[in-house]
Amino acid sequence: LPHLKADNGMSFQQEAVVVASLCDTVARVTPVLSKAELDELSTTSLADDLVKLTYKFGREALSSAVRALSALAHHKESSESSPFRTKILSLARTFYGYLLKHRDVDDSVLMKNKVNANVQRALSVLGAICRYHESSMVDMDIDHDEDEANVPPDSLTFSNIASVFENMFTVFLSKNDTQTKCAALRGLCGVFISHPREMLRMDESGLITRVMAPGAASSLQLESLVCWRDILLTEESRIESGEAKKKMDATRNITVSKKISGDQDADATLFGGVLISHAPRLLQMTQVSDKKLRFAALDLVGHLLRQGQINPNETVPFLLALQGDVEEEGIRALAFKLLMIEGEKRPDMLRQRVYAGIKQAYAFQKTVYPTKEHVSALVRISKDGTAYTECVFGRVFKECIAGIRKQRRGLFSSLLRRFDLQNHRKKANDVSGGRSVEDKFIEDLPLLSFTGQVLAYLPYRLASDPLFIIYTINSALALRGPDLLDRLASFLRPYGLCSADEMDESNYEEDDLEIAAKRELPHHAKEATRMLEPDFDARAFSSLCAEAAAQTLLLRLKDFLRTAYDFNESRILGFNPDAKDEKEKAFSKASQLLYDSELPMEAAKGGDDMKEIDCMILQYAEFRRLMRAEANLEGNTMDEDSNDDEDSEDEAGPSRKRPRSTTSVAEIEEV
Repeated sequence: LPHLKADNGMSFQQEAVVVASLCDTVARVTPVLSKAELDELSTTSLADDLVKLTYKFGREALSSAVRALSALAHHKESSESSPFRTKILSLARTFYGYLLKHRDVDDSVLMKNKVNANVQRALSVLGAICRYHESSMVDMDIDHDEDEANVPPDSLTFSNIASVFENMFTVFLSKNDTQTKCAALRGLCGVFISHPREMLRMDESGLITRVMAPGAASSLQLESLVCWRDILLTEESRIESGEAKKKMDATRNITVSKKISGDQDADATLFGGVLISHAPRLLQMTQVSDKKLRFAALDLVGHLLRQGQINPNETVPFLLALQGDVEEEGIRALAFKLLMIEGEKRPDMLRQRVYAGIKQAYAFQKTVYPTKEHVSALVRISKDGTAYTECVFGRVFKECIAGIRKQRRGLFSSLLRRFDLQNHRKKANDVSGGRSVEDKFIEDLPLLSFTGQVLAYLPYRLASDPLFIIYTINSALALRGPDLLDRLASFLRPYGLCSADEMDESNYEEDDLEIAAKRELPHHAKEATRMLEPDFDARAFSSLCAEAAAQTLLLRLKDFLRTAYDFNESRILGFNPDAKDEKEKAFSKASQLLYDSELPMEAAKGGDDMKEIDCMILQYAEFRRLMRAEANLEGNTMDEDSNDDEDSEDEAGPSRKRPRSTTSVAEIEEV
């Protein structure tokens, strides 16, 4: 302390750090001081110096100064006339008097810079006194019988400080100035730490709900999360260090029955119980747009998980959603760390919630980053000076799912089923708000684009994984693709937009709408004129095009995986999902390629009727073109195989055929 009084060449911020560390050291060594050493310190200027620090430095330093002064004042050998006791009570009366003077002033006066700064300092000092001076007191509950609102400064004693200050904090918490409210909440935090049951009483009054409410100022919400974290960690430290038991044993007016019924762990459980009643809001705060608020909420959730005071089943989907936080790597990393900890304890629970997490990650980006043109499942990562693209769920997949074949394929099948409208119809009871299944499916197209990106860029370790996805897509398209083409033809036939003969091949060559799609504005083409007439059912055509959009994403995904993993058509056709899992490693070029997840149908949102018509025509044309390309590719492959079979039959007997799978499409989808 003498060193700090001179010109020491340090900045004010550096001095504050040194002061805080020095005061914390004094507080820690005080319990082991002898009476002679304490008496010697009483003759020095230590008490005056600690008081002066509360007037000079910021919140952290003044809090440490009050902690040191309280430790000295409540030393077991300290007398009632100790200068440390006198100074801390005098300090409390001084700052309380200032707050009492400004308690009823107008907000305009309170918001003046000097007054505002002094009020915040006073609230911080009184909060620190409540937190630290009570650590050596025996009273566990606050007596609210007296009129705390009108207690004069001279009537303050160690026995009524907590109740009087708590009332004062509540008054200033109701002020309009946000910084004053934050300082008052910090003061209440000191009361809650020394008197845990007060937090329960305040919760019943609605205080915790108010400071955590969405309508509260972001800084107040952030301060509340920091306070709750400090309370949890302080109580955890108190229990683990044995301080709680020592304090209970030293209390003479606590009977044996009370010790048994209210053991030292009760208050720690009380803190968690109060916070758990606000778990829905706390989890919701991990998804807000303010990144500081997100991180603080996530940090608090992590401590609650570690202490076993929050339900992991409810928490994991929110942690998975934070994997979609493409802008904040620190938040993604902390959420991933918590997921891994929970995954080690409950691996099946984590795997079962991956799809729910993908859905919430999509919703998270839509909410938190509304200005982003497209929701993305990709994030740019820098490692060893090299930047590369990574799927937001890549680390979760690699650590939790990639090692078990059944889990991998179950995930793939679950995600691919989302592209089937029939699967949505089976869950029609879940559709709310009077919307049809088709309308809900159209709204979910951006989510399907996001899901396609996830499947395209997951870090597959074995070649059998992308081959299984391609196999499942082929099986689904073999049934749904031609059926959708026929339904599109049946719909357009009465309008003269396709062949009038029902027996004609529905996708043999380009039709009129595909020709119109080549125009800059397809609805201006003469081939599309019929779609502009009043009797054209645009709503029904939109539903069919939405199905086509979902199948288009699957066709793009198949082509992307085929290129990224360098599969030829023979390798794809030769894949048998029932075969023993191959150990062949997958060599991917996915990070060098772009999976096109944007759909023409998505661009129709918010546009006029003509733009919607154009988007539907473009979607229709792309689907037909991709289906023709698939048919031609399979035809060419079959011709090549046929020629190879004839040659090999001449030389070596019967030809080999594609291994038949005993697994049906329905069985694959039920994995």
